[in-house]
Amino acid sequence: MELDKTAEPFRHDMVAGLIADGHIVSPQWRAAFAAVPRHVFLPYFFNLDNAGMWEPVTVETADEATWLGQIYSNRTCVTQINGDTTPVDVQSAVTGAATSSSTEPGLMADLLEALELDDGMSVIEIGTGTGYNAALLCERLGADNVTSIEIDPNVSEQAASRLRKTGYSPRLLVGDGANTDGLKADRLIATCSFPTVPDAWLDLVKPGGIIITTIYTRPLGMSILKLRVGDGRANGAFIVPGSGFMETRQQPRRGPVRFPAPEEIKAAAARPSGWTPADLEDFVIGFLAGWVLGDASYYLADDETPTMIIDHASDSWVAFEIEGEQSLVREGGKRRVWQAVEQILTAWQRNGDRDLSGFRYEIVGGQGGHDAISSPGIGVKWQRFRSE
Repeated sequence: MELDKTAEPFRHDMVAGLIADGHIVSPQWRAAFAAVPRHVFLPYFFNLDNAGMWEPVTVETADEATWLGQIYSNRTCVTQINGDTTPVDVQSAVTGAATSSSTEPGLMADLLEALELDDGMSVIEIGTGTGYNAALLCERLGADNVTSIEIDPNVSEQAASRLRKTGYSPRLLVGDGANTDGLKADRLIATCSFPTVPDAWLDLVKPGGIIITTIYTRPLGMSILKLRVGDGRANGAFIVPGSGFMETRQQPRRGPVRFPAPEEIKAAAARPSGWTPADLEDFVIGFLAGWVLGDASYYLADDETPTMIIDHASDSWVAFEIEGEQSLVREGGKRRVWQAVEQILTAWQRNGDRDLSGFRYEIVGGQGGHDAISSPGIGVKWQRFRSE
């Protein structure tokens, strides 16, 4: 097709850039990225404008060179918002939250390289999305060695069509990745984030295999993990600082949120803190704070309540006041949640760390199992029990 020929120099330039920036290292992935046409998997996407609105872009409505230039740049392309709206469903800019996308190629290459693949290995992908990453895996390993799982049946169906169009036929499943009919693979890569690695994944991956996934913490943190799987357990470290994927749509159910009454907030003693809610917007700080906060949510101030963090599991809260350059906190409930945040962040800061590269991640699966992060430099392990 004429469009495929037009796209070739754009794809060539993208691959050259990924090599120059160190994202692509091996000749096998260089060949895969050079072979797979990303534009087939992205006939449409959204651009976020300066007003925070999603502007639809499609192959039919956009200038061809501009469209191809965006697709073959190192950027994430959002393809769905609000769980069901795509660019072909709207005629003008709309509001919403991104729910499906094609990740920036540089990050994709980083993680594919980190899988340490050899010929003949098998891979399970969690989160098919557009199908582009699955196509890259097929090009590298052969379609018979690739299984991709997508929770949204419409997204899966569209990806299947595009994969067929480009000549790839991996095994495609619809689900959350927890039930896979006894599948076993050498590697597993998740292109969405989870609060922890599901126990089922420890069974899916053969001993000695690798899992790469994003772990998110509440309210604002996330980080990418590379884990080596053992018997019912896994150990590893954080990779690719400052990056992550959107959260899985399988969210924990909660009851109504209980906000403390204004009188309860005022009755709690105020004290200064060296950390503020704004600090949590940093990926690293947000991850560490979220690790000790547990199942927490962040609420901005309104006319009746101050900026707050609510820990749903313990029915505890922390309220923030900013006086000049000083942050004051008031805490209530069963836990002093902000004290736990201050302890882990201060320990991290004193150790001179700039990211999470000095931390290790440990999983013990099954009933009574746990997840833990630790830093040899700090000498402390922070443990969280897994749901039974």
